[in-house]
Amino acid sequence: RMLGGGRVTFAETFTAYDIAMTAAPFSFTTFGRAYTDTHVPLKCEYNGPLRLQGTTQDLAVTTELRGPSGMLAYDGRVDGDSLGGYGVQGTLRFEGLDLRTLLDTVVTPPTALSGTVELDVVGDSLPNLAGSALLRLERSRVDGNLIYDAYARARFADGRARIDTASMLSVAGTATARGALGLSAAVRDTLGLTVEIDSLGGLRRYLSSASPGDTVPLTGRVQAGLSLIGSLATLGVSGWVDGRELVISNLRVRHLRVMPDFADVNGAIGGSASLQADTLDVAGVRVDMLRGNLSLSEGRTGQFSFIATAANGPVLQSSGDLRFFGDTTGILVDSLSLMFEDHQFALERPTTVRVEPGRMTIDSVVLTGPGAQRLAFAADLPDAAPMRARLGVTALPLGDLAQVMQWPVPLGGELTASLDVAGTREAPVMRGMATVNGVSVGGVTVTRVSMDAGYAGHRVTGTAAVTQ
Repeated sequence: RMLGGGRVTFAETFTAYDIAMTAAPFSFTTFGRAYTDTHVPLKCEYNGPLRLQGTTQDLAVTTELRGPSGMLAYDGRVDGDSLGGYGVQGTLRFEGLDLRTLLDTVVTPPTALSGTVELDVVGDSLPNLAGSALLRLERSRVDGNLIYDAYARARFADGRARIDTASMLSVAGTATARGALGLSAAVRDTLGLTVEIDSLGGLRRYLSSASPGDTVPLTGRVQAGLSLIGSLATLGVSGWVDGRELVISNLRVRHLRVMPDFADVNGAIGGSASLQADTLDVAGVRVDMLRGNLSLSEGRTGQFSFIATAANGPVLQSSGDLRFFGDTTGILVDSLSLMFEDHQFALERPTTVRVEPGRMTIDSVVLTGPGAQRLAFAADLPDAAPMRARLGVTALPLGDLAQVMQWPVPLGGELTASLDVAGTREAPVMRGMATVNGVSVGGVTVTRVSMDAGYAGHRVTGTAAVTQ
């Protein structure tokens, strides 16, 4: 609903306006549905004054609208005639602006933006924009993260968006950018991006439960030097991300380096990435070295491999193929082995893992060692429906287990056990049994230990027997 009055003059070659109105309210959602050719992406209802003076080709616009997404104001001129290209020249102001609500999309994180954009741009489509834009952000929030200030100056010409300078200071760290990107797939350029995070504490909401009173340790420094290559339509990413003295809960990493080199990340992604980590501690298990590689081809297939060497000798390695079907990922594990000094456990046959929205399925993973030694695991893990999982162990040397877990007390004996899991994630039901023959812990020896236990309804039941 619009209240107010004014005059509209229809001439042979132009339309003139002299209108003063108040939106009470004005619905962008209804307007966009009624006039689809305008391609207005804004949603929801807004209240506030609107003043229009001039012609369609040179229209003075002054408005300040308030609604569910915050405040939007504009003071300047608009060329609304497609002949020769649309244009805007003025200042856009916003306060507490939530882009998720304004655009009605879950793709955009919640925001509370305050600042201005000075616009002087003409063009009837993205590839042929010409002019400039200057963004200044005051104290704002993006996905709950505090941004102290941000600044960006862009020029549009020759099918490119040139970023003369851009910087951002936030609670998480700093970022700067300089360079250009193509506005269509036919124009390619490079935008350099540097990021520095002084402490992982600024990323707590992503790296921990982020619940009130959360005291999970989060420290370390992260730096990145990245190049965005190509255009907005076909964007590539290459460079490096470097982390030092990282502490995330029970994970500690002295040095971590990730090197991506991907093309068309917003389409049929292809390329590779490598990971190098040195001197890790995972809940007390020390790892000297971790190396990983990932390659992708046109967003449909890929390969992966990794190898990790524990500080006390054992080596874990795996490799396989990836398949992508819409929102489902299939992982074919060709190789998986855990190697000790004089023996190893190796994958008996290739196995598959399927990850889809709301469900993960793990085919039978069977590792075999010397003689009858065997480990097997299979699972069907939906988010809401009843799950099924089974772990089986046959004749596993406790010495191997102690070496992998890096327990200080020498262990001897062989473990045979099984564990079945059913029920839902909220109400799991578990049943397990275990038998250990020839147990030795330090200088204490036991001929046999057997156990049988169950869990259901938040209650544990079981029996145990020891044969000396």
